[in-house]
Amino acid sequence: MSDAERHDRFAELLPAHALGALDPEERRELEAHLAACAECRARLAAWGETAEALAESAAPVRPPAELRERLLRRVAAEAGRAGRRRPGLARAAAAAAVVAALAAGLLAGGTWASLRAERELAERRGEIEALEERLAASRREAEETRLELAALTELAAILASAPPGGEVVLAGLEAAPGGRGRLYIDPARGRGVLVTGDLPALPEDRVYQLWTITGGVPRSAGVFRPGDGGAALHRIEGLPEEPPDAWAVTVEPAGGVPQPTGEMVLLG
Repeated sequence: MSDAERHDRFAELLPAHALGALDPEERRELEAHLAACAECRARLAAWGETAEALAESAAPVRPPAELRERLLRRVAAEAGRAGRRRPGLARAAAAAAVVAALAAGLLAGGTWASLRAERELAERRGEIEALEERLAASRREAEETRLELAALTELAAILASAPPGGEVVLAGLEAAPGGRGRLYIDPARGRGVLVTGDLPALPEDRVYQLWTITGGVPRSAGVFRPGDGGAALHRIEGLPEEPPDAWAVTVEPAGGVPQPTGEMVLLG
């Protein structure tokens, strides 16, 4: 074997040596060659830097299927060619092909620096999304609080303006024996507020509906759903000046109905 052929053979072993993939005999032969060959020492130093960069890089990114297949074909081809020249070089050629592909960015579609930048950008995006979710939740809570304050303000106004006898007590019936309700009416302004407590929870497709009953004819006064503990504060608009004969609450399909169809739970 000529000196040039020996040099080429040792050069092929350099990537595998950088990865620690040589068997002891190959390692001893290569190290003896390195002691006398400055060119191979420089190449080995470059391969060592590449291997170190791979070890310290960000977590690997799963490549597209076509890139993975291309890489495997390349490794197999390199190993096959080396095996035909010298069986002992097959493992070294495969290692060299893998390192070369990684160093070129075939797995990630870019440089290792861009991988780290993309990972950091993804982390920042995740933090921004979490902050946006918290902000949206705070806004919802603020809106709920605003509506509650508005309802309480209106209730206070009705209580202040309601004439004596403007309060109606609704008692729980058999379908809701623990339920209770109070109506505060301002007939001059045609408005009122129903305050309930201890009403049973309802499925999503059902609501409570308030009715005025005059001359045996029911008229809807709106629908509502209670919160925790069966409590609700339901505002009423468009009431006639003459008080109805009775008030009732029934369980109805979501959205309400023109005429009562469900069980009556409160009556007053």
